[in-house]
Amino acid sequence: MLLVLTNGFTSFEDASQLCSYVGITPTIRESGNSVRGRSWISKVGNKKLRNLLFCMPSMLASTIGLVRRFMTVIVAKGK
Repeated sequence: MLLVLTNGFTSFEDASQLCSYVGITPTIRESGNSVRGRSWISKVGNKKLRNLLFCMPSMLASTIGLVRRFMTVIVAKGK
């Protein structure tokens, strides 16, 4: 599914183009005098691909013990 949605990764020259296509590039909102905006992913790109990338670690964590332990450590660190 990943290869189908990205056309085999042949349409992208570098990782930043792929991230923009997926819609996971960081975006900072600044308004008026506010200089410190909170950043989040843009969600402008391919929704199906972004959901696939989000769901894969969750599915792996529920089925594979080693990945589940790794995910537990990452979540505990607040990532």
